[in-house]
Amino acid sequence: MTASYFARAPDSGCFPGTRKTLIDRISMWFNENGSRVPQIFWLSGSSGTGKTAVSHTVCKKMHAHGQLGASFFFSRDEADRRQLASIIPTLAFQLASVNSLYRRKLCDVLKAHPDAPSRAQQYQLKELLLDPLKEVPSLPPYLIVLDALDECDKERAMEGGDLIPLILQELPNSGLNIKVLITSRPERSIKDMFNARDIASYLVKEDIASYLVKEDIASYLTHHLQRIQINRNITPPWPGDQVLKDLVTRAGLFFVFAATIVNFVADTYYSPQAQLQRLLYSENTELRAAYMQVDLIYLQVL
Repeated sequence: MTASYFARAPDSGCFPGTRKTLIDRISMWFNENGSRVPQIFWLSGSSGTGKTAVSHTVCKKMHAHGQLGASFFFSRDEADRRQLASIIPTLAFQLASVNSLYRRKLCDVLKAHPDAPSRAQQYQLKELLLDPLKEVPSLPPYLIVLDALDECDKERAMEGGDLIPLILQELPNSGLNIKVLITSRPERSIKDMFNARDIASYLVKEDIASYLVKEDIASYLTHHLQRIQINRNITPPWPGDQVLKDLVTRAGLFFVFAATIVNFVADTYYSPQAQLQRLLYSENTELRAAYMQVDLIYLQVL
């Protein structure tokens, strides 16, 4: 089950104190009741903005409250984390591990239809998830997390094949106390799925706000550079407010680049001061003009 939350490193979530507003927003949505509350939450953002870290943190929080039903962290680099046929069976397996009554109903389905996990998605969704869940009396509220949908295989030019359209069509009419958090890049094919007129009332759409990203990146860099300063016995103040501001600007909206900065400066083969100088004062003015902000950082590291 390499696609589940439990297969991920424990420190894969958000840096403490960051993304609090967004995570609180997701928690409020999950805890809201009523027929008018959308059951699907789509969080979109560019690559490197920390969507997967948010998903991990939400999973951790929901698991602590016994509300995490299942999760699937897609990855185009691993076959079992991108194949369409494995998504719903993986979710069903996880749900069966957290709810014994559902597990019994699922086992009944598998005894009657051993080939159910290999059927088309519309039958998988109905037979492995929706129908047995409907038979569970007093089903508790559960969250299902689908992270990085854009890294899933496509079918008929849609990431995840029929999965998302089926969820959008079937879940709101199921009567189940199940909600689904989906994260992805704002790819056109995914936007088209979520922008259909007939699903607006079933969906919450949220983009990662750029100003919050910058604040969180500043907190992340401040903490890690202070730790480097202490561990390497660098005389304070270091690196200084202006340098920190410059680094935040260079990182843009991408946590992945902020992490790259930290790892580069922390390299024990070189002095942190020299590494910072290398990042901040490249002599190649042509490159500086051609590659702005985060691109320049990668050029220097490589």
